[in-house]
Amino acid sequence: MNEAKSKDRASLEKKASDYLKRAVDFERDGYVEMASLEYVHYADILWQIGSKEEAVKYYETADRLSPLSSHFRNNLGDMYFEMGDKKMAAREYAKVVSLYEEQGLLDSAIRLVRSFLEKLPGEIVLRYELADLYLKSERTQRAVAEYQRIIDEKGDSESIALAYSRLGDIYARRGTVREALYQYLKASDEYFKEREISEAARELKNILKLKPDSVSARKRLIEMYALKRDRVSIVDELLMLADILMKRDKREMALSTYTKVREIDPSNTVAQKRLSEALRLATVEEATSGLSLDDRMSREVMSSLDSIIKELAEPQREIVRDFLKDAETHYDLGIGYFEMDLYDDAIRELQMASRDPKLRAKSCNMLGMCFTEKGEVEMAIREYIRGLRAVKDEQEELGLRYNLSRAYEYLGQPEKALEQLLDIYVIDVNFLDVREKIDLIKRKILK
Repeated sequence: MNEAKSKDRASLEKKASDYLKRAVDFERDGYVEMASLEYVHYADILWQIGSKEEAVKYYETADRLSPLSSHFRNNLGDMYFEMGDKKMAAREYAKVVSLYEEQGLLDSAIRLVRSFLEKLPGEIVLRYELADLYLKSERTQRAVAEYQRIIDEKGDSESIALAYSRLGDIYARRGTVREALYQYLKASDEYFKEREISEAARELKNILKLKPDSVSARKRLIEMYALKRDRVSIVDELLMLADILMKRDKREMALSTYTKVREIDPSNTVAQKRLSEALRLATVEEATSGLSLDDRMSREVMSSLDSIIKELAEPQREIVRDFLKDAETHYDLGIGYFEMDLYDDAIRELQMASRDPKLRAKSCNMLGMCFTEKGEVEMAIREYIRGLRAVKDEQEELGLRYNLSRAYEYLGQPEKALEQLLDIYVIDVNFLDVREKIDLIKRKILK
């Protein structure tokens, strides 16, 4: 018996030697497809006689010379699977599925990838193949379920980001704008965590296609371009941001933004023209105020611009620091969700941001606004009061007291509302419409 086995092995080794010789000769003479096939036959024999790692190596050599057919690629996937390398097995199985897809055999590809997932249920690359196949075969609801499953299984951030992005595309095509905005914003955040700046910026641009006037998305996009040192895109986005601020009648802030453009790009004639027009429309007070911004907008929209200018002025230094610290990231996400009327998501992010003492006051102010929009005015009042305990800035205090007065007024407590307005009045008699509101509430109380 042992003698027969030895003869069989010797015969296999002789065949293997012949295959290898022909493969080398074909490769030398430039017949790469024929060389690839001979290397595969050689590798199959190596696998039979137990030289598994060598067999895989020659399969990969064959693939480099000429892409493997679906049959041989499936074999390579099986080899990796038997060797316990699930990641590589999944990668090869996914390529097999792609070959079927390229031939237009979507149903066969779906059946195939589902069979692979039975062997490797936790491999995200295969889950993506299935989701994408469902999407291409117009089984959209099944695609949504698969992308959501990828997110729920909490793999790596890049995989989750791609799933969010795909969902954003689906909802955008459906015209479900709010849901699409949510998915794109989550995708951008996940890409940013992985320092995939270009991809994070792409998702923000998807948001801006659906909601061009989103200040928070445009501000984050400016920061992404700053990390990429993309001066041209920074200038373009700042100009668009300034235009939005002008449309919202925030002329002072628009003036400051146009001025920032000129600091970054002194020769920009568009910025000069728009700045001149904005100055013409501005009030004397706005035009002569030193182009200062009120604190809330300066932090939400303009916080990174001085840093951008500084970084662009030092081209020799590689940018290694994040523009957004963790708490600031949560705050900006909260603002983005608030803009999209996604109040529960905004509350979650702003609560995390409020743990930072430096951001607590303005986070609490935004939390109060979120709860007010949800109709939970008592909770809004708690947040405004919590914010007032943390204020270190006069403008923050005025904003919190103003919103707190509105909440008390909504609950039918005019005396408490008046108390907050009077506290504002002693600091700044010209704050918003505080004079008119004081007179109005006094008349209500006297009735």
